[in-house]
Amino acid sequence: MATITVGGVILMEALFAGPITKALMHPVNALAPSLFRGNFQKFWFYICAPITGKLLAVSSCKLVKDNNCC
Repeated sequence: MATITVGGVILMEALFAGPITKALMHPVNALAPSLFRGNFQKFWFYICAPITGKLLAVSSCKLVKDNNCC
């Protein structure tokens, strides 16, 4: 069921959100032009956001589940 849900979200983003907001689904598509131009202002986000998300996920898991959860 999770596979269908994730696939559906990706499909909806590709069909609706992408064309409307010009959102990019892959970080390389956003970072490659900046890399060639020498503009490194957005790089911090692509490094800090996954680390912050992982830390928040593990800490919230430990708050909600048993001690040997994560």
